[in-house]
Amino acid sequence: MDTCCSTMAAMADATTVRKPRVRALRWLAGIVIRYSQIMSGICYTAGLITVFLLPVLSKPTYISENALMPGSANSVFTPKSATDARLIAEELHNMVAESSDGYMAVRKWAINRMSAIGADFYLHTFTHREKPFTSMRFFSSPQQMPRNWNSTRDGDLGVNTVGIIKAPRAEGNEAVVLVTPFTLDGGKLSSADKLTLSFGMALFELYGSANWLARDVIWVLADARCDSHTAVAAWLEEYHEPKLHFLSAAELAHLYGQITDGMGDASVLEFKRAGFISAGLVFQVSAGNRGQVDSIKVSAEGPNGQMPNLDLINIINTLAQWRRLNIHLDDIIGVRESALLRGLGGVIENIGYIAGKVHGDWGFVMSASSYVESFATLCASFLNQAIGRSTGAHGAFRDYQIDAVTLNMFAGGDLESSSYQIDLFTRYGRLVEGVMRSVNNLLEKFHQSFFLYLLCSPSKFVSVGLYMIPLGLLLITLPLGAAALNSALNKADEIGPTSDSQVLNPHSTNASIPKSTTTKVVGESKENAGRWRRAILVVSVVQLLAFVIALLPPIVSSFVDILETSLASSTTSTPVGGFTSASLRMLLWAVVALVSPFVALSFLPSAEPGDWMAVKALVLGISTIGLVVMSQVDFAVSLIGAVVLVPTCLCTSPMRDIWGSSTKAQQKEQSFLGRISLFLGIIVTILGSPPVLLAAVAAFLLDNSHWIVSFERLWEWTELLWSGGSALYIFIMIVYLPSSYLSIYILFS
Repeated sequence: MDTCCSTMAAMADATTVRKPRVRALRWLAGIVIRYSQIMSGICYTAGLITVFLLPVLSKPTYISENALMPGSANSVFTPKSATDARLIAEELHNMVAESSDGYMAVRKWAINRMSAIGADFYLHTFTHREKPFTSMRFFSSPQQMPRNWNSTRDGDLGVNTVGIIKAPRAEGNEAVVLVTPFTLDGGKLSSADKLTLSFGMALFELYGSANWLARDVIWVLADARCDSHTAVAAWLEEYHEPKLHFLSAAELAHLYGQITDGMGDASVLEFKRAGFISAGLVFQVSAGNRGQVDSIKVSAEGPNGQMPNLDLINIINTLAQWRRLNIHLDDIIGVRESALLRGLGGVIENIGYIAGKVHGDWGFVMSASSYVESFATLCASFLNQAIGRSTGAHGAFRDYQIDAVTLNMFAGGDLESSSYQIDLFTRYGRLVEGVMRSVNNLLEKFHQSFFLYLLCSPSKFVSVGLYMIPLGLLLITLPLGAAALNSALNKADEIGPTSDSQVLNPHSTNASIPKSTTTKVVGESKENAGRWRRAILVVSVVQLLAFVIALLPPIVSSFVDILETSLASSTTSTPVGGFTSASLRMLLWAVVALVSPFVALSFLPSAEPGDWMAVKALVLGISTIGLVVMSQVDFAVSLIGAVVLVPTCLCTSPMRDIWGSSTKAQQKEQSFLGRISLFLGIIVTILGSPPVLLAAVAAFLLDNSHWIVSFERLWEWTELLWSGGSALYIFIMIVYLPSSYLSIYILFS
């Protein structure tokens, strides 16, 4: 009997169904998805707070490469060298004043002095860039030399004068480039450009007699009639990618006579090269405000946020501090004068003081004024990197992975005073010489220090490990929202089509799943598959239209040109209805960009209940991918885009959810706070939409002018972004535009 009972008990235990063990990771994922809205709000807020804390988290700069040894040698640029530079400036001034062609006089002056010290020299000719929208090329490059020189206008031809000093103790495998851009205003050379060229010549002659050079020195007198970046970029392209120019004897003779006026022989047009370029330094003297202290502004931002190796900036900062020179970076005056930012700086100063009282290791010292200056500099760095255009001629070097910076030497004294010129040349000459000596000591390319960083000041930086934290906090909200929407759609499919109304609203807090033994697998649901197919169709159409809109500017520009030609009107007149040529181009492009997606969506099959959730999930996923990819191209664009795009995509929901659903049960289910959150989400979606942002940018550019002027400036910005291959243009057209359009589509679904 006992055996029978024990056997029956064993059979009962065997037939008992064990409850599945809930795994911790799956349970945690369920909790996160369930409270995804709260988690997203916390992460987004934390990301914004971290951005404002970046100046506090910044670290002091330091030189990583020991071989640089800044300031380890005595300077040979003496006051006598500065006096010689002043005499050179007088000589240059007299030659330009006596000549009918100022550019020709500068070339003669440079070639005569270069040949006197035995340096190699030549003239590099280039043409200015074509109009940005005359072709479909996005990543444009400096144009090649024209084939028929007899038809070339003098205004379209730029001439760089280049000198090369061979290092006496080297094999000519490496070189350092010095660039001094200049231009003539009305045939006259300004005092600042005169000092720039004479300063460059004094340094060049100094290097000609230096026995410590281990690298060749190339000095480029950049013809900045168009802009200095174009001149340097054209020379670098010819330096790295030699081209064959098939010129006839007549064309060569015409070119030689046009730019040399009989100087030397035709060999002056032969392009000469030195070794591999290891670094570049662009410097120029600029007239500052009279009476202010002389200062040096360092510009380092290259195309699409590329930065030189931090050691190059550290060398300049170390030598400037040693020479007691005032050095600074670009900043935004409006940010620096913000009362809100000053108040935040005071709060941070008090927090650091209190934390230090609580625990000695927790405290930090940052005054309110220091925080405001650091944040203003950080904002300027963000803005310069986000625009995608370099802040000087040094940006042309980054296209060839060469580290370079621009030094703008602001003079607060009288530029015509001889004593002030000598003092200026002495202080700045020793600084440039020290930078050249450090680069000369380098055994290989810059590689030890950071390439990915943000500058809060010349002596404070934020590394990539820190500034990726706010971007990660902002981006994590998008996949969280997509996972929550996908979970809600799966629950709706499990419940069945008759109960979709209970879970299709992700804002509902009381949605539950009825127990059913006939639940189907999600992948086998025809309704769920159809919903995703319709969502993919909608997203694909909008993405394709966004790509087409991105390529429209050249087409619109050509259309307006044809319209002007047919109306026999010039480019400066008003062709149609009082619009200028640029404003008409911008207006046509804006109308097509704003209207075409909604017209295309109107021809698609009508959406069914719940489709908007699938569309939103896809939008969140695509936005995440786009922002992550953009962070690898230009971090500033990705961060600014995340701040704008994340709330626009997350907060969007159908407007009909505000004033309730179709049944009384659903109206009771939706709380008052839920309605308020939906209403605020709709406001955020509208504020982040393209029409509103376009109007805001146009109003910002209006500046008390006629509204047509703002459209002209918008078109100029478009040309600027297009011609420079800016990542900001790609982000706006390919990431922001389709995501915001789809958010508006969800709003009215």
